[in-house]
Amino acid sequence: MTETSDSIELASRFTPGEYQELLESCRRARYTFVLSGALSGRSTPPDRRRLVWLRHDVELSADAAVEMARVEHSLGIAATYLLCPQSPFVPPPALRGLTARLAGLGHEVGLHLVHDAEDGREGLRDLADHWAEKLGLAPGGPVSLHAPRMRNAAEVARRCPTPHLYTCYVSGGWRYLSDSTGNWRWGHPLEHLVPGGSPLYVLTHPFWWFGRPIRHPRPVALDFLPQYNEEP
Repeated sequence: MTETSDSIELASRFTPGEYQELLESCRRARYTFVLSGALSGRSTPPDRRRLVWLRHDVELSADAAVEMARVEHSLGIAATYLLCPQSPFVPPPALRGLTARLAGLGHEVGLHLVHDAEDGREGLRDLADHWAEKLGLAPGGPVSLHAPRMRNAAEVARRCPTPHLYTCYVSGGWRYLSDSTGNWRWGHPLEHLVPGGSPLYVLTHPFWWFGRPIRHPRPVALDFLPQYNEEP
């Protein structure tokens, strides 16, 4: 990320080749790629330790999401794409078309929502239903929360309409790894492809891998991406 006094430029920090190598390494280690239902114990393959859930939060670029989805599709891998309709970077009209394109490539599509920390689960469920209808998604799909301003993941789970996306790593044994801000937090996934290890919950943001540089007004960008005010 580079900054001027009034704007921020965001650019990719990983490469498409690195992403394909990550997927192929998981395959060589005999890991199975699963969708969000596996986090709640539904439709879970027998060897639970060798599972990978790929969650992609689409906040910055619809094009990057399509490129990532095509790479996965070419390898026969299905992932979960969570679209953020409140993002200032990707407006809802672009997301409506993206929903169909991702589903056509065999991927699961849900929502990544900006919310009021005071909202209870019912309020967030109503918000999810609203945006699901707007974007042509089936109701009851996976929902995650964007930069939740809560004390911990357990509290987020109590508010989220699909709490298993959070309880799976709070108390369910999944290892959470994220590329937030374009840096791996809590370790690189390849470090955890070990015999007897935990199932992996890998959160990525397609823009960091397949995006083209974008410039956006600094106040808006930092309000939407508050993690830039934290440690990298």
